[in-house]
Amino acid sequence: KVQVQRKPKLQPYDAFLKKFEHKKALDAALQSRHPVVVVSLLEELVQRDCLVSAIGGRDDVSLQPLLSFLVKYVSHPKYSAVL
Repeated sequence: KVQVQRKPKLQPYDAFLKKFEHKKALDAALQSRHPVVVVSLLEELVQRDCLVSAIGGRDDVSLQPLLSFLVKYVSHPKYSAVL
């Protein structure tokens, strides 16, 4: 019997990153509500030089989750270096 190895299912933000859909990846990371995920994604976007395109062109409603996250975690020592 042949065993087939399955690929691990990607998280939504990873799938969007793989497709170069940076805005959707950032939104999906923010919806996960895990600060480690959001900070890691922000670091990845900086490394890819895509942070401006991921944040740009948003209105006040779509910026609200990101700003709320930044306000909540900017003083946290674990994340302050990145934020």
